[in-house]
Amino acid sequence: MEKEYKQAPIPFVGQKRLFLKLFKEKLHNIVPEDGEGWTIIDVFGGSGLLSHFSKRQKPKARVIFNDFDSYSERLRHLDETNELLDLLRVALKDVPIRGKCPPESRKKACDVIRNFQGYKDVLVLSKSILFSAVMVKDLEQLLMCKTFYNRIPKSNYSCEGYLNGLEIVKKDFRELIRDFGTQENVFSSVG
Repeated sequence: MEKEYKQAPIPFVGQKRLFLKLFKEKLHNIVPEDGEGWTIIDVFGGSGLLSHFSKRQKPKARVIFNDFDSYSERLRHLDETNELLDLLRVALKDVPIRGKCPPESRKKACDVIRNFQGYKDVLVLSKSILFSAVMVKDLEQLLMCKTFYNRIPKSNYSCEGYLNGLEIVKKDFRELIRDFGTQENVFSSVG
């Protein structure tokens, strides 16, 4: 059996991990055993956690992940993200975990990020080098932050099997509700 994730594999603002227990209860009360003949729609998909969880709980159901935030694209680039984190670990090797970076270490980290030719996941980078309460919207804003911290996870991220069996769409939530709202045997994350 495939791994069942209890949280999204990489950072996502607003992920629904605290909602899983309630969601599981509702899912099991409405959708029978293995979900055969049912469609489960994660209307506000976010990190896809509810979609992933639904497919593991109801393996024969059709599960639709509305990936409006392009989370699956971030996962497709996970090898590059991990490669960049490896380079940052080396650049910040003299900074204690959760320690504040001195100016020369901050500069090294900025240089590593600027010179990296692959995909740059701003949310993962933010979680790895900024104070936890600081949010940035893009790479430029991240690099302008005056203070960095070494918050890089000790091990690389993994998403093995996370999206397996999911039908991934990118639609306005109203369109999904309109498409499936009157059909029988449909369970959606909006009730």
